[in-house]
Amino acid sequence: MKRYFPVPFITFLSVSSLYAIYQLFYSQAQLTWLGTLMVVAPMLGFFIALYITNMARSSQYLPIQLAFTAVGLLLSLVSLQSMSAVAISAVGSIGNMLYIFWYTPLDRTNSHIQVNQSLPHFELHDTQGKAINLQEDNGQYQLLLFIRANWCPLCVAQVKELVDQYQQLQNLHCETYIISSQSEDNSAKLAQKMDAPIHFAVDKNNQAAKILGIEHIGGTPFGLPGYEANTALPTAIIVAPNKQVIFAHQTDDYRLRPEPETFIQAIQQHQNTKA
Repeated sequence: MKRYFPVPFITFLSVSSLYAIYQLFYSQAQLTWLGTLMVVAPMLGFFIALYITNMARSSQYLPIQLAFTAVGLLLSLVSLQSMSAVAISAVGSIGNMLYIFWYTPLDRTNSHIQVNQSLPHFELHDTQGKAINLQEDNGQYQLLLFIRANWCPLCVAQVKELVDQYQQLQNLHCETYIISSQSEDNSAKLAQKMDAPIHFAVDKNNQAAKILGIEHIGGTPFGLPGYEANTALPTAIIVAPNKQVIFAHQTDDYRLRPEPETFIQAIQQHQNTKA
C-alpha cells in the first residue's frame, strides 16, 4: 500500500496549496483558508527542499511541519468559514501524519546482517555489466552503501556526501561501493554526476538485498517510469579486510541516515583496536 501513497499525496499538497493561495485573495473565508495553507504548504515545502537542496537526512518527526499542521487545522476548525477548507485541512493533516508516522518507517525484521560475522556471498555488477568480486583479498576495507535509486533525493545527497569525503576514506584504505537494483544506465548516470573514484554497483533483481534480508518490497513509489517496484532498504555496511562486518547501519526510517564521519570513525576505531 505504501507504494501508492507518495505521488497522490504530493499531488494533493501541490493542488491544495495553490487553491488555498487563490482563496486567500478571492474568498471571504480568509482565516479558514489561511489555516488550510498552514497545513499543506510546509509539507510541500519539505518535499521541494528535498529536490533542490542536498538534504541527506531530516529530523525524525518533522516538528516544524507538525506544528504548522496542528495550528493550521485548529485555525480552520475554530474559524469554520468554509467547509471545503476544513475538509482539505483535515485530509492534509491525516496525510502529513501518515507520511511521518507510517510511510517513512521501515521494517527491518528480516535483516541477516550481523556485526563480527562475514557477509554471505552475493553477486554485483558494475555499470558495464562486469561482475564485481567483493571477496577478492585486496587488503582494503569496503563501505557498502545500499541506496534506493536515483529517484530518491536523500540517497543521491548521501552519495554526494561520500564523494566529498572519499579522500579520507581512501586514506583509511577503504573502497566505497554504491549499490542499487536500478538499471546499469541509471547507475551510470549517477556515477557521471559524481567526480570521485568510487564504485557504482548494480544488484540485479535485488539478489544481494534478498540474501541480506534488506529487500524493500514495493519500495519504489508508483508512477516512476524506468524503475522496478522493489528496491533495497537504505543500508550501510563496513567490511574489514578479513571480510568480517565491523559496522552496520540499518535505519528504521529512510529520512535518518548516518553522516560520512560515522563511517570514518568506525574504521579508525577498528584500526586502533587492531593496533
